[in-house]
Amino acid sequence: RWPARPHPPTPCVLRTALAEMRADIAALKAGAPMGSGTVVPSIQIAPNPVNDDATIQCTLPLGTQAAELRIFSIDGKNNSSLRVDPNLQTPLILRAGTMIAGTYILTLVADGNTVASARLLVQH
Repeated sequence: RWPARPHPPTPCVLRTALAEMRADIAALKAGAPMGSGTVVPSIQIAPNPVNDDATIQCTLPLGTQAAELRIFSIDGKNNSSLRVDPNLQTPLILRAGTMIAGTYILTLVADGNTVASARLLVQH
């Protein structure tokens, strides 16, 4: 017995995909850089685990107006928040030497929505 064949896409789905491709081609012809509409929000921490200072690089969605990095202890208590300037790509410095050793959850909030999270381990 042969495996079932997937159903072919409906004409409506094909028309929508074709319209999206045509719009992408028009944008590229107009000079838009390739991939300019896709940014994956992220938090990168180095070093991790950390003893003293950690460097945190946040990548925000395009068009973000306001952002902050919230730091929660593993039990869910909000320890602090750091303002993230959406117009700058400069890393944040977290003074982990003053924090209690343990696991923390960092959440990146852009325009009121949580867009990324990461785990930080503080050791002394």
